[in-house]
Amino acid sequence: MKLLPYVLILFVLLAAWMSPALAEPQSGSENRVIEDDWVIDIAGFLAEIKTDAGAGTGEVIGTVIRAEDTLGLDDHQTVLLLNGQYRFNPKHALGVGLWSLNRSGTALIDEQVEFEGVLYDVGADLHTQFDTSWFRVDWRYSLMRTEQGEAGFSLGLSAYQFDIALNGEATVSDGMGGTFLQEVRARQNVLAPVPTVGIFMNYAFRPALVMRVHADFFDLSLSDLEGKLVNTSINLDWYFARHVGLGIGLDITDISYQDTGTDPFIVDFRQSGLTGHLLLVF
Repeated sequence: MKLLPYVLILFVLLAAWMSPALAEPQSGSENRVIEDDWVIDIAGFLAEIKTDAGAGTGEVIGTVIRAEDTLGLDDHQTVLLLNGQYRFNPKHALGVGLWSLNRSGTALIDEQVEFEGVLYDVGADLHTQFDTSWFRVDWRYSLMRTEQGEAGFSLGLSAYQFDIALNGEATVSDGMGGTFLQEVRARQNVLAPVPTVGIFMNYAFRPALVMRVHADFFDLSLSDLEGKLVNTSINLDWYFARHVGLGIGLDITDISYQDTGTDPFIVDFRQSGLTGHLLLVF
């Protein structure tokens, strides 16, 4: 990804931090997010995506391919993010979030691809549907809380679903030692629920200007399964009205999942980019 988005966000944050007018808290006003019970965050995500995936049969993973290069999937797409938070106690809050990314592509493949035991030869016209979904729920606890901000940790559960379907002309055995070409559809659908541990910080440069930082982590190996997750986000929000705000941010997600059992599957998924936010607080 280009460095410009990172530089722009860093510049905005540094400018806000260094400005004396913003650094001084304004008395007599409530800080958004820190004081409100309900937060609804509707965001658009200009995402850059990189995906490596492979699936096989009988404990043998087929071809691990870069989906955007080999299968013609878009590597940039706009994604709708929905997040919410309910603060039921000054130090305790519940959060939820979800997004869905649906991509399709058609490509004349320039390498042999084996997926779910199906062999697609060089030159095959391959159509791909790759859908990715995410849902999370977490509990947040504020270890430190002042008039200007809070910081703490979160415990939660995230669920990622990867649904990949390939359709094209494949080499098929005729059962008598020969082969022939036939249109074949191969599909793998995996749901991966993972527990997460996170840290967060909300800081009000002034009551209507709030920085939010959040990071979730997961790393676990168990029998035939191995999974890793890192999700980080940083946002700067401006509340121009009592219950409404706008924000800009940066979001990065890295997911690695591998199942080496009898129905093997591997995926490395990275999504990063700028986010724009509409916030409703009550």
